Amino acid sequence: MKRYFKCNAIKLILFLCFYLCFYTSTATAKTYLPFNLQEIQTQLDIAMHSRLTSYNLSYIGDPSTIKVDVSKIINNIYDKDDYLKYTCKSYKYTAFAKGSIITIKFNFSYWNTLTEDIYVEKEVNKILTRIITPDMNSYEKEKKIHDWIVKNVQYDTSLTNHSDYDALIYPYKTVCQGYSLLAYKMLNKAGIPTKIIEGTSRGEAHTWNLVNLDGLWYHLDITLDDPITDVLSSINYDYYNLTDSQINVSHSWVKTYPTSKTDFSKSVRLKLTSDDKDSAFYAQLFSDLGLIYLSDAYTAHNSLELKSRLLSAVKYRKSSVNLRYVNSTSLPTDIEYALSDIPGVISYSYSKVDYARTIQSNDVIFKLKINYFLFPIFNSNDFPLIKSRVLAGSPINFAV
Repeated sequence: MKRYFKCNAIKLILFLCFYLCFYTSTATAKTYLPFNLQEIQTQLDIAMHSRLTSYNLSYIGDPSTIKVDVSKIINNIYDKDDYLKYTCKSYKYTAFAKGSIITIKFNFSYWNTLTEDIYVEKEVNKILTRIITPDMNSYEKEKKIHDWIVKNVQYDTSLTNHSDYDALIYPYKTVCQGYSLLAYKMLNKAGIPTKIIEGTSRGEAHTWNLVNLDGLWYHLDITLDDPITDVLSSINYDYYNLTDSQINVSHSWVKTYPTSKTDFSKSVRLKLTSDDKDSAFYAQLFSDLGLIYLSDAYTAHNSLELKSRLLSAVKYRKSSVNLRYVNSTSLPTDIEYALSDIPGVISYSYSKVDYARTIQSNDVIFKLKINYFLFPIFNSNDFPLIKSRVLAGSPINFAV
């Protein structure tokens, strides 16, 4: 009896092993990826982040929707990671269907190799360690990063370098895409949520960033803040934290991005009154960004206001005047009109730059230099009585 039971037990074990082996191997041989776009997306996402130049996958699906499915998968991957989107140069694929079994072969091209990506990661960490301290707030971090990029990266006028890797190796030149990628990497690592926008600037294809401070989004175009001449220590802030309407004067985009409606000058003013600890920084930021030109005291809206401002400057014999003027096309004639009958002025020269912080396309900030007679005689109104002089004016270029 024991022998019979033992024999049957052995047969049962052998049968179970045979059953499991046969059906398991059969099931494995006939199993393909299920028709689950999320699972396919996950595998392709890993392949692209690994910088694979080719990748094949098979699944059970509908051959008639291959084009739509692939486009949706790629766009979903891009939507999750702007850095991957703008470092992937291009992709192509071929698809084969046998019944409902679909095989797709992908080929990818990247601006950065995996080795170059690793180099960028290490360099960015080094830079942030040098320029960012634990006690800095987000406003300070953004300015430090903005200024570092402007000082250390040059615009590639040959239009051959497109990546952040190019920005970090000699000769440290890249185009707007490289600026945006480097800013994206540095700002996000510093804890400032950042996105990349693609669109146009003055009719040319262009990319720039969106940054989030205290829950509010702002446009940041570091490329246009970097003078192409790359004058040493010259940093512009014309496109630093603008609203949609402000940057829309010179930029346009089609895709949907977070909206930016809050004027940055209001945010800085609020910080000036609410953050005593960092009030000195916010005061300097207010000055560096030229936010003072949004006030009426530093703005002339027409020729009469301009004349009044310049009359006051001449009265106190100021050698230079910086003002915002809202009609750049008439600036030369309006300056001449303003100074034409003011005694004591022998000559003047001026320069101007566009002012991007308003929604008017002809807004400018101009710097006027005034030369006076050396020995004026003053009347009771403190104005020189000299009438005979040569009044000459000429425009020159400058950067505010």
